[in-house]
Amino acid sequence: MARFAPRSSFSLLALAALAACGAPLGESSSPVAAATPPSLPAAPATCPAPTNDVPLDMELVLPLGYLAYPTLGIFNVYWGESWDSTPGNFARADIERALRNVVATPYFDRLCQYGVPGFHFEGSAGTDGVVGCARNPGATTSTPAIFGFMSCEEFTPFTGVPLAVGLPNPGCIACGLAPVDCVNPVTLLAEPLCLATPNPTSNRVYVVLLPKGTVIDDFGSRSCTNYGAYHFQIPSRAVFSILPPFVIPGTQGRPINLAVIPTECFGTLEDLVTAITHEVVEAAVDPLPLAHWIDFSTATGSGVFDITRIGSLFTEGEANDICAAQGFTQTLFTAPDGQLVGVAPYWSNADNSCVSLDVTPPVSSAALSPAPNAAGWNAGDVDVALTAADPGAAASGVREIVFGASGAQPIASTTVPGAAAVVTFTTEGVSTLAFHAVDNAGNVEVDHAQPVRIDRTPPLVTWSGNAGSYTVDQGVAITCAASDALSGVASTTCADVAGPAWSFGLGPHTFSASATDLAGNLGSAATTFTVEVTFGSLCNLTRTFSARPHLADKLCRLLDRAAATPPGCCEELEEELEKYRKHVWKNVTRAFTRDEARTLSRLAKALLPEACRERDDEDDRGGHGEDRDLRGRGAGGHGHGHDACKREGRDD
Repeated sequence: MARFAPRSSFSLLALAALAACGAPLGESSSPVAAATPPSLPAAPATCPAPTNDVPLDMELVLPLGYLAYPTLGIFNVYWGESWDSTPGNFARADIERALRNVVATPYFDRLCQYGVPGFHFEGSAGTDGVVGCARNPGATTSTPAIFGFMSCEEFTPFTGVPLAVGLPNPGCIACGLAPVDCVNPVTLLAEPLCLATPNPTSNRVYVVLLPKGTVIDDFGSRSCTNYGAYHFQIPSRAVFSILPPFVIPGTQGRPINLAVIPTECFGTLEDLVTAITHEVVEAAVDPLPLAHWIDFSTATGSGVFDITRIGSLFTEGEANDICAAQGFTQTLFTAPDGQLVGVAPYWSNADNSCVSLDVTPPVSSAALSPAPNAAGWNAGDVDVALTAADPGAAASGVREIVFGASGAQPIASTTVPGAAAVVTFTTEGVSTLAFHAVDNAGNVEVDHAQPVRIDRTPPLVTWSGNAGSYTVDQGVAITCAASDALSGVASTTCADVAGPAWSFGLGPHTFSASATDLAGNLGSAATTFTVEVTFGSLCNLTRTFSARPHLADKLCRLLDRAAATPPGCCEELEEELEKYRKHVWKNVTRAFTRDEARTLSRLAKALLPEACRERDDEDDRGGHGEDRDLRGRGAGGHGHGHDACKREGRDD
């Protein structure tokens, strides 16, 4: 990470180069689920190409020159006497144990695409007993003081700090004069380009740890307030010699890659190591800030270097800063020895995403409650429970679930922190829930699509074509149809009602049908019609049945005579209808089938009014003479009513 702080004693170019500091990490980081990485990760068989196919990818300015090294070293320098006995300090053993745990994982593997061969933990040094260099930084220090301290530590024999390895820069003339410090203000005024010249050939990153209670203050820009840590590259002095001029000419300007870590800014070991990994990665990928791998296109908004937006480059353009800007600042894992360790995700061009220990996307799934039926439908509201897990030994844990829906119930894109979320659907129809999970390493799962089908409306059963009332000579043609606008009809008892009206029998007839849709909803409906007989309709049916038209004409005349019988003349009507029935049965096999004759006879009998049938029933039960006289029967003759019916009949 980088920061920009004006320094009046430096040239503008050196000032821009010194702006290599970090934004706060530990204070704003939030722990994530721990996981266990492999104990002995294998180096990647092949290294992915550092593609530049999306705007967020980093662009290469000057190539790195680490190819001569199997891996780069991480060397800790603890600036402060009696480090382990100073109250509040993180124990050196714990820090170094954590860094060894990190380098034993695949965390650094994806850096190979940028030309970084990986890391090993090289060792450490303190300042106890050091002669010639400042042993303690004090309560307040500055970036020039830190640079001067490290220049001295690297140059001075017996400090325990190894000499910087890398190509020298003989052009740094003043640095070749003993005992001139290359980064002191006087030298920089004489040779500002020496500090700002990229030299990506170092074999290590020196991690400079400041003790608890020490802050960096550069003209009001303070560590723990304005930033958390930073990295930079300074040129070395010429190698010390015991012979005059006490340096080896031409060895000056070797690269010293620094990661400066004020431990005061971090409350836990996990946060501290996260900051170290953040700065170590960036110190390797972009050792002199803005000179190597940097995201110009996104951080500046223009795709090219823009001095007016240098602040954005320092805070958003480097490998870890890209991920921090997206909220991916820390991944926790549990090492095989049980230590909880944090690392900082960094951007991978090849993956188009942030990576850390975990390069495997999380896996999410959906469970519907209640579960849909076998056809995939529900008949009521549905709760969709989304759950996610992050697989693998080096899993970083699920950071969030992102979902949205289209179709019957649209839902805007929604992000829910954690590994579980519930989405409720209440709208009928088909909705499609799209969801995926994101883990704490920034891996994004491919979207899933979960259909949710709700239909709480029963299917519709419709009867059509029902005339309501039919005479026996008519045909019945009623159709039944089942429909469902949402899930569709799964089954139905619907059947058309069709046939000659006489075949259904006289009186009312009701037909019912039901239908079940794919959601399990049941709908039903009924239709009712009545079949009746009239003299005219029986005549028509007689003609339909008869194989002898002349006979049918005669039978119809008998029905006409019966129809002309005055109301109340039951006996006369019955006699006429009896004549019709006898003629029908007389012509069985010649004009009618037996079933046809039976049907015509039954229908003719039905033409007798109910009142007349009641009299017949009463006679059958042995009715009184008075009743029989009303019908023209009994010992005394037919009676007056009978004579009147006959007379009226003769008049007709």
